Amino acid sequence: MEKTVSYIGSYLKMHSSYICSVVLVAICFLRANVNGDCCTSFLDLTYKVKDASCGAVGGHGSSDRCSITICANGAGLVGTWCGQGPCNPFGCNCDGGCLKGDWSKTFLERNKKHTIEILEEKWRTVDLGTVVKGLPIPAFNFNIG
Repeated sequence: MEKTVSYIGSYLKMHSSYICSVVLVAICFLRANVNGDCCTSFLDLTYKVKDASCGAVGGHGSSDRCSITICANGAGLVGTWCGQGPCNPFGCNCDGGCLKGDWSKTFLERNKKHTIEILEEKWRTVDLGTVVKGLPIPAFNFNIG
């Protein structure tokens, strides 16, 4: 039994970089083949509300210069991604897909009881390559024996 454990330990020591490479390639392959949309785009709106506070439509700031980050359905971003349900850590494969709508137009329609003037629209999309690079990948240390 001890010889088997010793053999496995020495095998892992000799091949740990190969094993790490295979695991890393497998993770990248699986991530690249995820079926589903990625809900990683957002719209930062800057706007004025003439008859209410910024908070009345979900934003923050003063009424002459409010800001909010919205999803396609015109509602403020809740959580990290613009999915209808939970998403994977990369913002993809969300339950129910991505929220649908016409972004700022839908924001105005949702809040039509207020007089809103949009001052600026700024698109943001999370670069999934940056997300993957930022993931901590543990080093494999096999000290058996």
